[in-house]
Amino acid sequence: MMDYKTYLYDFDSRLVLRVQKDTLNIPRNHGGVGDNDYIFSFQHVVLPIASEFGPDLTIISAGFDAARGDLSGCCDVTPDGYAQMTHILNALSGGKLLVILKGGYNLRSISSSATAVVKVIPFATLFDVWW
Repeated sequence: MMDYKTYLYDFDSRLVLRVQKDTLNIPRNHGGVGDNDYIFSFQHVVLPIASEFGPDLTIISAGFDAARGDLSGCCDVTPDGYAQMTHILNALSGGKLLVILKGGYNLRSISSSATAVVKVIPFATLFDVWW
């Protein structure tokens, strides 16, 4: 069995980053955290760590409870914000990306956010998976 270096990013209101067995939680002490806050965290915390690690595969645990309209996360991440984060993570491991839908509590937020994420993934990648 091959030993892959995997990187897991959780689209969660907590911003969780797991690199192998190490976990980094970026807690939020107030609601309303939106795209700019997440992108800032990406640029200054997540990407430096993930780039140094150099993953072979990136896994996104797409919970979408940080999405605008989801009352459980009390955050304000838009579908465009999720698309930007997905685009960044897709490049991180050379397009080897796995996105797993795991939850969220507002069906409208989940559907619009998931649609935005899927649109970012190159068609060739989707084609390879399904065919």
